Amino acid sequence: METEKQPMTGQSQAHAIVALVLGILSVLAPFQVLALGPLLGIIMGIIALYQVAVANRIGPSSVAHSGKVLAIIGISVSAITLIVGIIFLMQMSNMLHSWQTVEQFTFTGPRFHYLWRPWF
Repeated sequence: METEKQPMTGQSQAHAIVALVLGILSVLAPFQVLALGPLLGIIMGIIALYQVAVANRIGPSSVAHSGKVLAIIGISVSAITLIVGIIFLMQMSNMLHSWQTVEQFTFTGPRFHYLWRPWF
């Protein structure tokens, strides 16, 4: 038995448009300067998927399908960006922790190390 497609109602169209807008924002959010961009992208993507589910319960639409695709892409990009950011911060932390102290960078005779002090 084939189900008939019902025309979109105003409420279904509103949910579909909200899902589409949140899907677009979830794709763009990880590329913001703030560190919260990937987290916002994941949150907006999850909200967009919820709005797609509500819109499809009322009546299926191509706008809701586009919002779903964009939400999935946004969640994926946000998760990858978040993982790469965490790895980057861990590497920077290890690098800063392994730096030597200033006392080791002094004049040792015939050659200078990394710190030149003109008051010798």
